[in-house]
Formats: sequence, structure tokens, C-alpha cells
Amino acid sequence: MTKEGFISKLSDNPKEKISWLLEKVRLPEDFSDICIKANLNDYRKWETASTSDPYILDALLSVLTSRFPKASITIIENFIQFK
Repeated sequence: MTKEGFISKLSDNPKEKISWLLEKVRLPEDFSDICIKANLNDYRKWETASTSDPYILDALLSVLTSRFPKASITIIENFIQFK
């Protein structure tokens, strides 16, 4: 079985690249629920690559709400409190 991979720079227009990627992976058109696991850290900046870039997350949400207008989109994250 051959697996396909897609690589692209997000450059200046991440919405365009995210749309392109969603077309390539051929998702069903009838999603009712979408969950996004964002990697959110309150103490690190996105430039460290240890947390999601809010600009990219915004672009992803914009593309998903446009492509799946009836879907419920939830961003999930888990904050664990250590004692």
C-alpha cells in the first residue's frame, strides 16, 4: 500500500494552503462535528514550535467554517494541574 504525504509552506496565505490540503485529503462533505486539538501553552510563544500559532489556528477555523457551515467545531485542550 502506498501512502501519500503533502508538504507545503504556509507562506503569506495560510487559508489558501489549508484549503488546498483539505482538498487533497478528500474529507467527507457531511461532517456534523469537528474537534481540533490545539496545542496551547500559556507560557510559551508560538515561535518556539511548542504551541499552536494563533494565526494558523484562525485560518484553519475560517476554512473549516466555510467548508462545513453546518458542522459544530470544538477546540479542545487539556490542562493538567500538578500538585
